[in-house]
Amino acid sequence: MDNVEKCALGERVSIIVPVFNVEQYADQCIESIVRQTYPLLDIILIDDGSGDDSGKICDKWAAKDNRIRVIHQENKGVSGARNVGLEMARGEYVCFIDADDYVSSDYIASMIKVFQEKNVDLVSFKFLGEADGEYGTILDRQETVDCLFSNNKIGPYIGNKVFKKNIILDHNIFFMRELIVAEDLVFSYEYAKHISNCYYIEQDTKRFYTYRQRTDSAVVKRNLRKDRSNIVAYITILKDEEKPYTKETRDKIIQKYVGFNLHALLSIWKMKKKYDKKTYRHFMGIVSRHRHYLNRIDKSLFWIMRIFPRLFFLFYTYVAGDLLSRMAMNQFFKHGR
Repeated sequence: MDNVEKCALGERVSIIVPVFNVEQYADQCIESIVRQTYPLLDIILIDDGSGDDSGKICDKWAAKDNRIRVIHQENKGVSGARNVGLEMARGEYVCFIDADDYVSSDYIASMIKVFQEKNVDLVSFKFLGEADGEYGTILDRQETVDCLFSNNKIGPYIGNKVFKKNIILDHNIFFMRELIVAEDLVFSYEYAKHISNCYYIEQDTKRFYTYRQRTDSAVVKRNLRKDRSNIVAYITILKDEEKPYTKETRDKIIQKYVGFNLHALLSIWKMKKKYDKKTYRHFMGIVSRHRHYLNRIDKSLFWIMRIFPRLFFLFYTYVAGDLLSRMAMNQFFKHGR
């Protein structure tokens, strides 16, 4: 079935792009979207209170292509921007692209082909590597949820997924605005709970989505607010009564939850005296109670921090703070954020 026949079936794809202070990347991103070989697109650009020329760039492209709608709003954060896009989406399918990333010209066509041929509720592909639309694996609901917590398959990100809008609307799935990171994990988790199956594209022959990791991005720059956001995300998942995952995945979720509490302690050390003792005791108590979930490096950091706090403070603050912080995080970043 060619693209014209697909369009005749009314399978429109909504592409939601939050835009915030990315004037140096926006043109490349938007151009990669409008040049899709699959023409039936609903392109929603949300200018989330940009202080640079990002909004003007969006308007420029909207004047050229009537498939583009631009929303200018006060800053609501990436979750708020995406939620606005979801409320406005007209397509049967929905995907999200960050305005500093870009996609291959056959990205949407390849995803629609999989949906039609495999009859699945979710399509995902290898995000950090490359992928091909011809080969992959069908996963059931539990397998899909389990794979959200591993970069080996699927992972927690939304950039490597295309969703069905009816499932999003039927189950009232939106992004948690209080999260400044890990909002994509919670959204993907809530969606995966309500699907029958997922097709994961895993062949290493073609890149669909190019992810640009900037040094000033929310993922790279870490502080206590971001640690707390990650903690809230994992608490949300652990408190879910359905728990549609295996015991092994539950242990992995708890390990990451405890790990982010440990990293919050490291962030507190970095802040020196700009915190209260109650906050410190809160994070220390959680890590202490669940320390058996920590990996070897994290356990070593925890015990040094607990037994020799003043010595650790001096060492971490003035000698090896960034190095220890990276070591503590790398262990569970290997398997997803």
